[in-house]
Amino acid sequence: MSGALRQNEQILAWAEEGLLDAQQMSILTEQGSLAPDAGDWKILLERVCIMAGVILLSAGVIFFFAWNWQAMHRFVKLSLALSGLSVFTALAFIASPTSILYRSALLGCCIATGSVLALIGQTYQTGADVWQLFAVWALLMVPWAWLSGSAACWGLFWVVGQVALLAFFGQSQWHGLFAGLEGYQALLVIALANLVLLILFECFYTRLLAHPGRAVQRLACFALLTALGCGGAAAWWSDEYAPLLFASLLSSVAMLVFYRQVRLDLPILAMTLFWLIVSATSGLIRLTGEMDAFFLMINAVGAFLLVSSALAFVWLARLFREYQS
Repeated sequence: MSGALRQNEQILAWAEEGLLDAQQMSILTEQGSLAPDAGDWKILLERVCIMAGVILLSAGVIFFFAWNWQAMHRFVKLSLALSGLSVFTALAFIASPTSILYRSALLGCCIATGSVLALIGQTYQTGADVWQLFAVWALLMVPWAWLSGSAACWGLFWVVGQVALLAFFGQSQWHGLFAGLEGYQALLVIALANLVLLILFECFYTRLLAHPGRAVQRLACFALLTALGCGGAAAWWSDEYAPLLFASLLSSVAMLVFYRQVRLDLPILAMTLFWLIVSATSGLIRLTGEMDAFFLMINAVGAFLLVSSALAFVWLARLFREYQS
């Protein structure tokens, strides 16, 4: 259905641009409606309701424990949490593997797995750091996400994984801040982790996703470019971040070439240009600041931002028109 909707959207866009006359539009309309019919809206509403129901049910389980925590015995807590996980597993077992109910139930399994781990950690006070909880949660989520092939499950996996990394570098009880690493090394680890995830989904997205999309790749690129971009901007002010500036430039060139020539992806190209502008602006501020010319710095930085942003917009707009044509 999504392919047909995209095709209809393209036809309507051509009509708005004047590329199709009234006679051609009449012929296309006779072959099939260009607007979503009642069946399309029904399918959409079913998907939204099922997904919302699973998410609300999972949230209800979590809030139920939060409200009744003190009054419940630990075995009752554990039994209820495992029961919720079992219900979602049973739903996935009886549902069709290609249905939205199947993917929604496995998303519920991903959420319920985290609640079970949190319950065990709070009840038995294992002494583990927060990052360990999120890291184990992310690992246990992989089978559910793989079976579902759902971008929502993989997106949750990405979020939990990023939280685990940030918590590890922020509050490890063994090594302190940044887990004993320098700041630039911590950013580099985050960038490398997201680079691995990006490569996996670019190479095996047909196996990892039931309906191939770009959401997970864009999330990984966002974290990758943000980590390297922040380090690249800081490199103009601290020499220890210089490796990140080099890595940022190298990755930006690779992104621009790959996502322009091999696999066109405008959001990733936009993120790449944004962080290139941020890094260059940071360098321009440093260079003009050393000249002790505040007026020159304000005007030079302002002019650079206007020109570079305008050029980036023009290039991306031209790519978008080429993609639409």
